[in-house]
Amino acid sequence: MVQKHTHILLFITLIFLLSYCTAQDTIYANQEMKDGSSLVSKTGIFELGFFSPGKSKNRYLGIWYKKISNRTVVWVANRDTPITDNSGSVKLSRDGSLELLNGGNRVVWSSNSTLSTGSTSLVVVVQLLDTGNLVVWKENENSNDRHLIWQSFDYPGDTLLPGMKYGKDLVTGLHRILRSWKSRDDPSIGVYSDIVDTNGFPQTLRRQGEVLLARLGPWNGLGFSGFPIEKENKMYSTWLVINEKEIYHKYEHKSSVLQRLVLSWDGKTRFFIWNERIQDWILYSDFPVDTCDRFSLCGPYGICSINKHPPCTCMQGFEPRNQKEWDASDWVSGCIRIKPLKCESGNVIEDGFWKLKGVKVPDTRRALYNLSMTLEECKTTCKSKCSCTAYASIDIRNGGSGCFLWFDELIDTREYEGNQDIYIRMYVSELKGNKHVLDEENTNMQMMFCEDLQFFSLSEVTRATCNFNTSNKIGEGGFGMVYKQQGLDEFKNEVICIAKLQHRNLVKLIGYCIHKRELIGYISPEYAVHGRFSIKSDVFSFGVLVLEIISGKRNREFTHGDHKDNLLGHAWRLYKEGRSIELVNEALHASLVVPEVLRSIHVALLCVQHHSEDRPTMLSVVLMLVSDGVLPQPKQPAFFTGETHSEEPLSSVNEYTPLHQASIGRWGGGPTIIRAIRSGVLSLAGRGFSHLSRWVFSSWGRATGASGVAHNGVVAFRWSNQRVSGVAVKKKDQGSIELSLMIA
Repeated sequence: MVQKHTHILLFITLIFLLSYCTAQDTIYANQEMKDGSSLVSKTGIFELGFFSPGKSKNRYLGIWYKKISNRTVVWVANRDTPITDNSGSVKLSRDGSLELLNGGNRVVWSSNSTLSTGSTSLVVVVQLLDTGNLVVWKENENSNDRHLIWQSFDYPGDTLLPGMKYGKDLVTGLHRILRSWKSRDDPSIGVYSDIVDTNGFPQTLRRQGEVLLARLGPWNGLGFSGFPIEKENKMYSTWLVINEKEIYHKYEHKSSVLQRLVLSWDGKTRFFIWNERIQDWILYSDFPVDTCDRFSLCGPYGICSINKHPPCTCMQGFEPRNQKEWDASDWVSGCIRIKPLKCESGNVIEDGFWKLKGVKVPDTRRALYNLSMTLEECKTTCKSKCSCTAYASIDIRNGGSGCFLWFDELIDTREYEGNQDIYIRMYVSELKGNKHVLDEENTNMQMMFCEDLQFFSLSEVTRATCNFNTSNKIGEGGFGMVYKQQGLDEFKNEVICIAKLQHRNLVKLIGYCIHKRELIGYISPEYAVHGRFSIKSDVFSFGVLVLEIISGKRNREFTHGDHKDNLLGHAWRLYKEGRSIELVNEALHASLVVPEVLRSIHVALLCVQHHSEDRPTMLSVVLMLVSDGVLPQPKQPAFFTGETHSEEPLSSVNEYTPLHQASIGRWGGGPTIIRAIRSGVLSLAGRGFSHLSRWVFSSWGRATGASGVAHNGVVAFRWSNQRVSGVAVKKKDQGSIELSLMIA
C-alpha cells in the first residue's frame, strides 16, 4: 500500500516537473520570476532575465540570444530605472500589467497594460516568443481564443529584429522609434534616435537630440533612396506599408541566419549577421557610411559625390550662392539659379526639365506625393505649376510608378549609381547647354569614315599619358609635345634601325638605356601552356591577388585539412556551397561589409576562369566592383588543385598544370630528377641558375633533344645545353603523362 502511494506521489511530481518544463517560456498571473531565474523561448533562441551590462553593477530586465556566449542584448525594460542589487523580480498582475519590482516591492517599470473587461473567464499570461517578442496575452478559459494586450515589439530599444514594425500607428499615435544606449555599458536612453518621419512622404531620419544628422531617404521599392541598391539581397526583404491606420517599415529574414539591426551608442546604425563557424557577429552594412551622408552637406541645389574632390558641386543651371565660402570648403549655403525660371514671369512653356540620374532624392518632408500617378502624369502636373521645382517616381520598379512633387529648395541630394532619377525644372536655354557635346560626337562619327586613320578618344589619350603628366613627356616640337606610350619591343626595333643608319646629315645614335624592373606575377593558363599572352592574362593574376587579400593567405602556400585544393579551389568550393564568407580572414571581420566582400570574391572567381574568353576585361572588373548589377556565374577556375607531397598514381595528375615553384635559370649538363605529385605540380632541382629573358613552351623531347624514362612518378633525363625555365605536365591515357619544358 505504501509502495502504491509512493508511485502516485512520484507520478504527481513528474507531472509537475513536466508542466514546469513546458511552461518555461510563460509566466501566469500572480506568478513571480526573481533575479537569477529566466524565461526561454520555445526553441531556445531568446532568453528573458536580469543582467548587468559590461562593467556596470546595475541590474536590468532584458532579452538576449540564449545560445550566444557573448551576451547580445536586444531589448531592455527598465532602461532609465536600474535596480542596484539582485533583489529584483518580475510579476504579472491579474489585470494584465507586467511589473518589475525592486527589493522594497516598489514598481520600477511597468508595461501599463490592463484588461478592457472584468470577465472572470479571462486569464492573462506573459510569453517570450522565438522572434524575441515578449507578449502579454488574454486567454478565454472556455476556448482557445487569445488576444494581444501588450508586446515589447511596440517599444523597441536600440535593436530592430526581423518582424518588428518600425514607424507610426496613426490610430493610437504610438510611434516606434529606435533609441541608442548612452554608452557601451549603459542602456539608458542615449542622444541618438532613428525615426520614420511621416511629414510629407515617410522617410527615416537620424537625430542627435534635436539636431538632424542624416537622412536615409524614402523607400523606393527596392531599398532606401539614400543607400546603394542591393539587387541580389539573399539575407532579408524589406518593405514600406502606408495605409489609413499606420505607416511603418518592416524587414523579414530570408534564411535561418540570425540578424539584427542596431542603433549603436556612437551614432551608427549597423546591420549584423551571425556566423556560426567563427561564432561571432559580422557587419553586413552600416549607416552613415561617408561624408556625403551628412544632412544637407552641400546645401540647397547642391549634389554630393564621395568620388569627387571637393565632394560638393552645383546642379546644372546653378552656381554657388557664396563662392568664397565654397572656396573655403563651406558648402552649406548651397547654390542658386544662374537664370530665373521663365514661368515666374508667366511663361510656363519656356521651362523644361533636366534629368539628374542615379541620386538619393531630396528631402521629402515638404514634398507632395501620389502613389497611383505615372511618371508622365507626374511631369504634366509639375509643369502646370510654376512653383513645382522637381518631380520623380516613388517606386522605381518596373519602369517607375507614383509621383513625388517638390515645391521648395532641393536639399540633401547625393549621387548613387543605379539609384533614382529626378527631373529638375530649368530655364529652357540651360537645357541647350549640351549642344556642343552633340556636335563633338558628330565630328567623331564623321572621322570614323577615315579608315586609314586610327581614332582615339580624349579619355583614351588622357589615360595613356596619365592626364598629360609632364613625367611622360618625351619631347616638344613645332607640332606640340610628344608623350611616351609605346611598347618596349617597338622601341627596341627603332633603336636597331636608327643604329644602322650612318649619314652625316642624320642624327647619330650614340647609345641607349632600357631600365626594366618587373616581377613575374601569377601566370595565366594560356601563357603557361601555350606561351600566349593576352589582355586577359593580367586579369587572371588580379583575380588570384584579390582572393589572397581577402583570405590573407598565399595561393602557393595554402593548405586545408579537409581537402587538397589550392586557394582558388578552396574559394570555388566555398562559393558552390554558399559559404564564401568563410574565406574572409578573421582580421577583417571588425570592418567587414558582407555584400562588398562577397561581390569581390565573385568577381575574383570570374577573373581566374580557365579560358581567357570567359574572363572579363579589367574595365568590366572595375564596373562590376563599383556597381550593384547582376554578375554572371563563374565556372570552375583554372589550376584548381593545389600541391601536396603524398604520392599517388600518375593518373591523378591534372591536365596542363605548370610548375610554379621551380627554380628558374640556365642549366648545364647533368641529370635532374623531376617528381610528379598528385596535383600535377612538379618539383625539380638544379644549380647555376640565372634570370630568364623570355618564355617559350614546347614539347620536352623536341625542346631538349634528350631522352628520359618515367617510373613510379620519377623522371630522369638529360638535355643538351638548353636554358630550362619551367615544366608542365599533361595527363595521357592509361595513367601515362607527357612532360613539357619551358625554355628561354
